[in-house]
Amino acid sequence: MSRLPVRPEPVPGEALHSLIERTAAANGMSPAALGLTSTALKQRVLSKDTIARLSSALDMPVAELRALTVELYPPSVLGRPYVRNWRVPGVRWICPRCTPTTGAYLRDWQLALHPLCTTCPSLLAVERAREPSTLVGAPDLRAVAAQRQIAQALAERRRGAQRGSGTRNAPLRRLYKLVTLVAATADREWPVLAGWEAELRETLDTFHTDWTRQPPNRPDQAAVVLLECWRAANSQPWQRTLIGEGWERLDESPEAEDWFADSRRSLVPARTVMGAELSDWRPDYVESYRWLMKRLARLQAETGIGPHHVPVWYPQPHEFIPARGPRAHRREELAVVLHMLLSGPQHDSAAERRSRKKLGLPGSGTITRRLTIGSGLVTSFAIELDAAADQLARAGLVDYAERRRYLKPTIGLRQALLASLSRTNVEAGQKVAPVVLMAWAWITLARSPLGDDDLTTTAVGLDRRLDPESHLILQTAALDYVEEAKAADAEGTAGEAIVRLDDLGHSA
Repeated sequence: MSRLPVRPEPVPGEALHSLIERTAAANGMSPAALGLTSTALKQRVLSKDTIARLSSALDMPVAELRALTVELYPPSVLGRPYVRNWRVPGVRWICPRCTPTTGAYLRDWQLALHPLCTTCPSLLAVERAREPSTLVGAPDLRAVAAQRQIAQALAERRRGAQRGSGTRNAPLRRLYKLVTLVAATADREWPVLAGWEAELRETLDTFHTDWTRQPPNRPDQAAVVLLECWRAANSQPWQRTLIGEGWERLDESPEAEDWFADSRRSLVPARTVMGAELSDWRPDYVESYRWLMKRLARLQAETGIGPHHVPVWYPQPHEFIPARGPRAHRREELAVVLHMLLSGPQHDSAAERRSRKKLGLPGSGTITRRLTIGSGLVTSFAIELDAAADQLARAGLVDYAERRRYLKPTIGLRQALLASLSRTNVEAGQKVAPVVLMAWAWITLARSPLGDDDLTTTAVGLDRRLDPESHLILQTAALDYVEEAKAADAEGTAGEAIVRLDDLGHSA
């Protein structure tokens, strides 16, 4: 390609794509004529042939053109094939204030490391805008200072790569792992932010939580995590707290359990974080487990609490069933753990299977897996289990295992509940099926889930129609039946047929 008549000078730090667009506009050409196609925009660098043609057209050495691309950064910034890196793929970040005036955008704005323009200063934008965003004001001094420090670190990485110095354990690579950990459970409350960054976070409609695949393509989503992690990375006490809280939140999060399981070991540096052993920065979950075992041993000695006193859902005031979702699942998993801990000193996978069978809860989860492999318990779980055990003891130690055994859907239970129904406030026209009555008794007294969502919903509807007196009448009838069934067992006269109702999915 022959030399073009108009050849704009590159702005310091300008991206090659930006220079191509400005050159094409100045010469009345399409950027595609200079090799800048939609496919080329998604690539990290342009092809050698395209660079050679540009060198002739712009009358610039190839080395100077290469310096306008992110190619000059080391693997600590760009990663390697199929390894995460800081480059934002497929989008262009521009400054809503500077770019409309200069027509240029910078090379470093292709990296999630640089969500702010420090010249104006402004938060970058994904698309060209005539007016700056009015959702949030200009970044404050604290945010701009962090961004300038990051820009300086990028400059040092460029100089190091050009001199051929090693980049092993580079700070920017470690920073990416820290950001990945923190972003996994970041929300409107955590990490704790101040000033402009807190205001920016309030404007977000979504959070980019999975940096294991790629960084976010929006500057605002990057900024609310990156700047805080950068400051923490330069303060060992601060970083220690952030990593500890991040791991604990991750271990508490059912949503992060599956998609994050394979990435945990590489989230933070395998050996060191800013020179400190990572193992010293993790919460001591084994110590939390030992603390809880001492508490439970003392409680057992004082009250006699045992595994048979553990319900699936420990009672809460004014609660028929827990609100559905991750919280209910967490309570079920904690019930399995408490049953295991009160059943004996062995807390391996065999103990978990026995406890799950007793409680009627199949499957497995992060909490129980951690316990069975000897990794202890998350501190917040240990505190919640201690409170639950204490609550069960103060409530009088109900034998829930006994209730699960005798509240199976039997003919006798059905007859007892139907007989008491006539004395409740449920109107004659509101026919209640026997299976619904037995489901209601199971949830109310056994504090265990059913195996059928529709039946559960119907039982919830029945509970809402019952006034306190009617509730007491039905509950008393069910408890009286349990006592009669126990007496019959003791006399050896039990033998009542069990009604086959698949709707009730759990047994004792």
